[in-house]
Amino acid sequence: MEEIREVIEVIKEKMKNSYSVYSEFAVGAAVLGDNGNWYYGVNVENVSYGLTICAERNAVSTAITEGVKKILKVVVVAATEK
Repeated sequence: MEEIREVIEVIKEKMKNSYSVYSEFAVGAAVLGDNGNWYYGVNVENVSYGLTICAERNAVSTAITEGVKKILKVVVVAATEK
């Protein structure tokens, strides 16, 4: 559980890079690849909603770019109290 807490803290820091100027709702995500590494992503909005990229998709894309074939865990953090 401590590892997840640490990952959440990294996500919170990376959420500062979220481009969420339209919704003003930052989201960050991390995925654990089958190689034991964590990969991170944040949401990137576009005025055309269909071109918006969610944080989870960014994290998965980063993992795949690094050769990951299987995702073992997913952690998502949003700028909300709940």
